[in-house]
Amino acid sequence: MEATSFIAAGLVKYINGVLNGTDDSQSDVSDHVHALIYELLLVTKMKTGLSDPLLLTVIPTLASQLESNDEQTRLRSTACLGQLFSMDRSLVRKNKVHLTNLLKRNIDASPAVRQEYIKVLGRLLLALKDSHEEEHEHIMQVLNSLFKDRDVHVRLMCVVSEQCGTHTWCISAMVRSNLWLFFLLLVL
Repeated sequence: MEATSFIAAGLVKYINGVLNGTDDSQSDVSDHVHALIYELLLVTKMKTGLSDPLLLTVIPTLASQLESNDEQTRLRSTACLGQLFSMDRSLVRKNKVHLTNLLKRNIDASPAVRQEYIKVLGRLLLALKDSHEEEHEHIMQVLNSLFKDRDVHVRLMCVVSEQCGTHTWCISAMVRSNLWLFFLLLVL
């Protein structure tokens, strides 16, 4: 058990180094570190039924990357945090500040980040539906506001997104934001 803990500590140190930009090794893995974090947590959760607390220490680093000047970093961090929060609902309450930072991605300057954000919101809606009513309602409000986004592709992503598994939120938000006409024109 100590060997596993030692390996996990070294791995977390490496991941944090890559995320913070302090690792100079230029490893092939560094380009895929966000996906690696999710995969490692997924394997740990499948094996033990719990998320590795040591590996979860990267969440604050990921949340700080949401403010990065680099669009790809913000995109990857948004996707990774969304996967983590939807994979393990207990993280929502333990990392409320970081979830709040994630839920501010609707104001990101990049349409690509906002489109990824919509996918994240859909996964979170499914994951939090029955257990986190307050957060679920807040996510619905944010998602409804994205129907009025300045970018047509972001608005379209709201309309056609199937991530949440139900289209009732799409229909009600479209009616409230007059986008039902836009959607109708797309279908015809």
